[in-house]
Amino acid sequence: MVQPVPALPAAFPALHAPHASILKDGTRVLSRPAVRADLDEVNGLYRRCSAESRRARHLTHRSEIRPHEWERMVDVRKAITLLTATTTTPDEVIAMTNLIETDPPGCAELAVLVADAWQRRLGLGTCLVRYAASLAVLHGYSTLTAEVGATNTRMLAILRRLDTSVPQNTSSTVSITVPLPVRHAHHDEKQRR
Repeated sequence: MVQPVPALPAAFPALHAPHASILKDGTRVLSRPAVRADLDEVNGLYRRCSAESRRARHLTHRSEIRPHEWERMVDVRKAITLLTATTTTPDEVIAMTNLIETDPPGCAELAVLVADAWQRRLGLGTCLVRYAASLAVLHGYSTLTAEVGATNTRMLAILRRLDTSVPQNTSSTVSITVPLPVRHAHHDEKQRR
C-alpha cells in the first residue's frame, strides 16, 4: 500500500509532493519520497529484479535491503530516496532512486534500480536520473558521483546524457563524477517574485 508522504523539513521543499513524468509510450509515473514504512515495497521491487539488475545497482550480490540500511536511505538529513510507480498501479514500486550524501561536502552518490520489466524501452532510467540531478542542484549539491559496473552500458549511456564524460573503464567499475550547476540564492529569489 502506498504510504502517505510525511511532513519533511523545510530544507527539502521539492520533496513535499510526488513528481510526475510521462514515459515515451505515454505511461504516467509518479516518484515520491520514500518513508520507513516502505521497506516491504522496496524489497518487493528487489524480488522483481534479476540478480544481474541488483548486481548492477550494488556492484555485489544483493537480494534485499536490510532495515538498518533502509534507515540510512530514508534519513532526510543525509539522503533523498524516491520510489516510482505508475499512476495505474500506484502500489507497485517499479524503481528506486537514491541520492546519498558523501564526502566531500556538497557531493551526493547517485544510484538507481529499475524493475526488469521497465528497463531498456521507455526512458524511465533517464527520467529518474535527470530528476535526481535537478533535486541535487535544488538541495545545494555541487557534484554527483556514481560507481557503475563497466558492463552496465545502460547506466553509462544515461550518465553520458547528463553532458558528462565517462572515463574509459580500466577495471570492473567506472567512477563517474558529474559536476552540477551552482544554484544562486539571488537567482532563486528573482524567480519567486
